[in-house]
Amino acid sequence: MVRVISWNIHGGRGITGRRNTNGAFSLINRFDPDVVCLQEVHRYLPWGAWENQPRRLAQQLGMRVWYMGCLQFAGLGEGILIASRLSCDSVTKLALPSVGEPRGLLAVRLRLSNQLPLNVMCTHWGLSTAERTAQSEIVRRKVNELDGAVVLCGDLNERADLAPVSEIANCTRLRDTFYDEPKSTYPSDNPSHRIDYCFASPELTVRSTHLLGSGCESDHLAIALELDFAKDARLRHEIA
Repeated sequence: MVRVISWNIHGGRGITGRRNTNGAFSLINRFDPDVVCLQEVHRYLPWGAWENQPRRLAQQLGMRVWYMGCLQFAGLGEGILIASRLSCDSVTKLALPSVGEPRGLLAVRLRLSNQLPLNVMCTHWGLSTAERTAQSEIVRRKVNELDGAVVLCGDLNERADLAPVSEIANCTRLRDTFYDEPKSTYPSDNPSHRIDYCFASPELTVRSTHLLGSGCESDHLAIALELDFAKDARLRHEIA
């Protein structure tokens, strides 16, 4: 079983703008994830109380952290993050075509205790349709280059029925883990929009899906999943 959480933590600011990094990190810790994918992670920002959130998360969860600064200046910035206790074979950081705020794709290739590989990707897309269309194309291309199990998480800033999101399922082997029971994730105090997603490849079986958060920790709700490797995927790995 692999427990995954994906969340736009809004720099640890709740829906009112009040800072509650402790609450956000405590909620993640209570879920006891194996893999964490976060967006809008602050690093030494003045409006973030000069906090190094990647380092603090690593200390609080006892995980190794891979961080990609997307919006950066003079050592300060905001970006995306993947954290895990699993061993890591490789890390890829890819800038996505952006207008205004820079966006990116962070990918790590992890390995479970039974040596099954797990590719984890975290992204945060832009605010215009043109941006998201271009960003979706690149992300899909990268997904199709990977072998083995894949999990793609992120704040895509787009509805599920529109092409940048729907083409992930149409043009890759990934499927929406919340397809059978779509749930809105934004704004966190009264969710009316579904813009946060987690996709998984056929090697993975979805055991459960949850939304976490109260509006006090971020302006988004967190997506939490329990995944397992399908029996045929385990068999293929053992034969190989």
